[in-house]
Amino acid sequence: MGPNDRRTMRQGRLDGCAVGLDRSYIYDHYSLMKRASISELKARLSAFLDIVRQGGEVLITDRGRPIARLAPVEGDQRAESRQELLLRSGQMKPPTARLPRDFWTRRHPPDPEGRSVAVLLEERGEGW
Repeated sequence: MGPNDRRTMRQGRLDGCAVGLDRSYIYDHYSLMKRASISELKARLSAFLDIVRQGGEVLITDRGRPIARLAPVEGDQRAESRQELLLRSGQMKPPTARLPRDFWTRRHPPDPEGRSVAVLLEERGEGW
């Protein structure tokens, strides 16, 4: 291949034949994913997070080049991170023993004055 051939290759033709790939019909993993530029992501973050909550992924680009992927958390990672957050903040204590086998079938203690409901509503009012 001579220097003239290289020049014609850069122009997309070599001896009358097209050189290179026609990318109009090639699909990869990223072509099916929603794309967002950094500025678009900043402006519409809530909408993109809704896509992720529904199981979708968002490819984040910087000047058209992919730089990151926003994807849902898989499996138990989501629950573990929530539990770790509560443990670190002191709002939850780690378990000290396993629950008794009959725990879920036990009768609840009577609460005729509705104190447990009042406490629950108070906590919800505080944001928890």
